[in-house]
Amino acid sequence: MKALNKNQKYFLIIIASLVLTELFSFFAYEFRPLNYLIGGIIIILALVLSFKDLFYGFLIIIIELLIGSQGYLFSIGTEPKRLSLRMGLWIVVMAVWFTKELVYFIKHKHLGKSIKDFPYLKPLLLLVASIVLAALIGYWHGNATSLIFTEGKRWIYLITIIPFYTLCASSEKRRWLIIALAAAGVWIAFKSFAMLFVFSHEMPLLDQLYAWTRYDLLGEITLLPNKFTRVFLQSQIFAIPAFFISIGFFVKKTYSARWQLSLNSIVHLIAISFFFSIILISLSRSFWIGTVLGLLFGLILYIFCLRPKPRRVLVLAFYGASVAILSAIFLVIAVRFPFPRPTSDISSSILTDRATEFEAGAASRWSLLPVMLNSIKEQPILGQGLGKTLTYNSSDPRVKQTTASGMYTTDAFEWGWFDLWLKLGLLGLAAYIWFLLAIAKSGWNLIKKQPELAIPILASLVALVALHFFTPYLNHPLGFGYLSILMALSQAGGKGLA
Repeated sequence: MKALNKNQKYFLIIIASLVLTELFSFFAYEFRPLNYLIGGIIIILALVLSFKDLFYGFLIIIIELLIGSQGYLFSIGTEPKRLSLRMGLWIVVMAVWFTKELVYFIKHKHLGKSIKDFPYLKPLLLLVASIVLAALIGYWHGNATSLIFTEGKRWIYLITIIPFYTLCASSEKRRWLIIALAAAGVWIAFKSFAMLFVFSHEMPLLDQLYAWTRYDLLGEITLLPNKFTRVFLQSQIFAIPAFFISIGFFVKKTYSARWQLSLNSIVHLIAISFFFSIILISLSRSFWIGTVLGLLFGLILYIFCLRPKPRRVLVLAFYGASVAILSAIFLVIAVRFPFPRPTSDISSSILTDRATEFEAGAASRWSLLPVMLNSIKEQPILGQGLGKTLTYNSSDPRVKQTTASGMYTTDAFEWGWFDLWLKLGLLGLAAYIWFLLAIAKSGWNLIKKQPELAIPILASLVALVALHFFTPYLNHPLGFGYLSILMALSQAGGKGLA
């Protein structure tokens, strides 16, 4: 038997670590002391590894983002003062980074490499300044201090981007990042399929699995009227860049093999199908819109930048159809596998209904939009500040149960770009757009050297920008982690990732 190479060993080690972490998290839901113990061990491990090599501390942060959704795989305390594993990891790893930067500054009297070599510093500083200003404006307008603090806590995670970018300067570190993204993507795919299988067959531990998922804020599990169980995990968003990057490597492998399928190419094709299945399983229309627009943009770049022969485009279309068929097969197996007896159904109407129906969530979103626009008009330049709340008429059944009128007050808004404009004003909005354009420029500069990586980076960025219109990610640690990965990979300029 052929021995595993280094990349495969790393991949399996990360997969095994993720499986154990989630199993411990599941058992810790029932036995709380285990929650504190395992969470503490992970934080201490991150601290020790960070002192040895900061990259591994930040890699743990990224991996937690890839699988942890809202960050509560492990937590300490109870609501509303529950400290998440995500925040604990961020505090210890960033403390090590800050300490090292401070020591370097004291010794050398100038900023360290992490900050000096960060090419997006100007737009990022402007964005940070607009966030600080938004916090002050929110306080000035009398917005609830607790809400300002909660939003500010999410935004402060943005600083992680600076050291992570510099730490991924070598091709070896970027290789680790690709392996981690692949491993976490495969695990999220397997977990999504496993949960879909469990809930589609009403297997034992179903109630405990649902309770754990809800308590640790890992996602949403919903039985739809058409008897299909929706499994949506916020971390499934990382299936989108994994999907595009897998396409890039598949095209490169098949192109070098004169478009003949090798074992390596087949593995990439299966991976693409897995990641595409997860995007479908999520039943997130935002994910679908982002993925479709990213695909169209990537295809346009491929045609106009690389000028492929029509035959190659047709071959790609054939492989694309194969991905769709494989993805459908995976879904049918998960839902309708005959043992034990399936209790859910699956048909093409699941996707078409989700794409076209105007259900309560969508109705509420459209009810919110005019309220947001009117509030934006009041302070379009400086914004209303962090912690701004709005009241609107919601169609959500959960709101209807608590208020007969259906009026709902919240500071969390589905319309992501309008949320940024409402709270940060045009200053913050312009800063963020400048920041994203700088990332896009880095990806564009990579097209001639590594198109198999550059085009997926740009397609992934377009997907994120598009889906943020309907589901906010660019003001959340998950979105910051997404951008961190794209920026780190955009440094590639030669060997090391293929």
